[in-house]
Amino acid sequence: MNELAELRQRVAELEVMGIERRWGKESLPEYPERLQEMAVGRGIANKRILIVEDSLVQVARLKNLLQERGYWVTVATNGQEALAAAREREPDLIISDIIMPGMDGYEMCQAIKHDGVIRDIPVILFTVLSDTKDVIRALKAGVDYYLTKPYYENHLLSQVESALARPVRQKNDGAEEELEVAFGGERHVITSDRQQILNLLLSTYDNAVQQNQKLINTQRELQKMNEQLQQGIIDRKQAEGEIRRLKDFNEGIVQNMAEGIAVEDAEGRIIFVNPAAADLLGYSPEELVGQHWTAIVPSDQHPSVQAAHERRMLGEADRYELQLVRQDGTLVPVLVSGSPRIEEGRFAGTLTVFTDITEHKQVEEELQQSLERLRRTFDETVQALASAIRTRNPYMAGHQQRVTQLACAIAREMGLPEEQIEGIRVAGLSHDIGKISVPIEILSNPDGISDLEYGIIKAHPQIGYDILKAVEFPWPVAEIVLQHNERLDGSGYPQGLSGDEILLEARIIGVADVVDAMSSHQPYRAARGLDKALEEISQNRGALYDPGAVGACLKLFKQKEFKFERETKDRDQVGWLTGDVRRPS
Repeated sequence: MNELAELRQRVAELEVMGIERRWGKESLPEYPERLQEMAVGRGIANKRILIVEDSLVQVARLKNLLQERGYWVTVATNGQEALAAAREREPDLIISDIIMPGMDGYEMCQAIKHDGVIRDIPVILFTVLSDTKDVIRALKAGVDYYLTKPYYENHLLSQVESALARPVRQKNDGAEEELEVAFGGERHVITSDRQQILNLLLSTYDNAVQQNQKLINTQRELQKMNEQLQQGIIDRKQAEGEIRRLKDFNEGIVQNMAEGIAVEDAEGRIIFVNPAAADLLGYSPEELVGQHWTAIVPSDQHPSVQAAHERRMLGEADRYELQLVRQDGTLVPVLVSGSPRIEEGRFAGTLTVFTDITEHKQVEEELQQSLERLRRTFDETVQALASAIRTRNPYMAGHQQRVTQLACAIAREMGLPEEQIEGIRVAGLSHDIGKISVPIEILSNPDGISDLEYGIIKAHPQIGYDILKAVEFPWPVAEIVLQHNERLDGSGYPQGLSGDEILLEARIIGVADVVDAMSSHQPYRAARGLDKALEEISQNRGALYDPGAVGACLKLFKQKEFKFERETKDRDQVGWLTGDVRRPS
């Protein structure tokens, strides 16, 4: 064994001994040699996690998952026990359930954040997160991150690593602020440090994205099941029987099938139904035979069914959704598979198989409602971020909103798809979020900015990227924020990118940023005016600024009379962000 390997093994042994003395041997993972090697290699040998959970099943699953990754884990079964363990052992991270006997997760977190010794330990709470009031309560309690149940293991591990890597508070920074945060349509005053608020809001959105992806995956699975069901119906009920006489059907199979079957003649009159079809419609089979199909189809759907009938006369089969009228007048949604019956080379009528899809429709409606709730949570999270920025510097929030409005208008003028424009909107609203770390004295200094102060301000794209990179946005938001001050000729910052190395979304926001910054008042200089701003981007079109974005911007102002919407206190913020407002008279 070489000297380096011996040194690494000795370090691992010493770390294990230290953990044994502080946490007890019962905390050690089952495979210390393997985990020592993992811990040293990944730099987490001394990372200690306290799990607070009263469910033994949940404790076993979470403890095994974390220990397999090389973390040192101990367990408390309630809030009081967790407080004692935290004070005694000072873990690096606490993961807790909310609902527990005695002291719940919110009360435990609040007690931790008021304890001068352990207040800096980050806290992750497990929750269903179904109400925006949960977010406000968590902010007031000092919660740092949220995770929803049930959780994906990879997502949980990613959040744990992020929580351990991202500081909750900066030592000696210390002072808590009163921030007025707009969330869920209401305004709340939160007393906490701004980093904790940002961490919680970002983890809230991250969880919303994860839940949104779960819903999308469920929708895809349901769609796949529907397609398989449709194909199965065709395979089982229509193979060969779709183009043969009625006598080719096996009477026993047809009579006992769960799906409804109806046979029509060439004129559209029903000549046979199976018991399942009659039961679904509330008739006896004898009552349906002889009726025209128009008797069981709502009048407003007659044109679409007639068109399908005409296609079948030409030999085409089809599938579509339809509503049928029951005998009591109620409507039932069905999936229809219709095929022509050919006898002696001529169209002889239609064979129709229909399946009741009432439950599927209910599931789709519930999924759509859940998706809408997640979208509202997303918009409210973006709104809350903008609100937090506005409390630091009212000009900065107004600037981000105007840049967002202009950037989205430019993108739309360039013909970009709405999904890409939505990413520009989110990035625009947070493109200067890194300035939240710049001292307010610099941002509001009326005497101008020194070279040193300008250097501090130039760090804001990188800080914004570091804040946003852990959030799994559907768009490259963190990269857009990082690149919005880059220029085509490589003279921008912070990376000195040039040309197509810069994302198109960042180039668009860069043009909008320059126009608003030059045409608006700054604390350290007066506004230069819109004409000067347009002259700047026009003269440097293709040199500093994207030519397509500049062309669209000039067209908006000079031909389409674009004007910024000015924010008012009473205006609905989400409506303003999406452009769903009228210009004030």
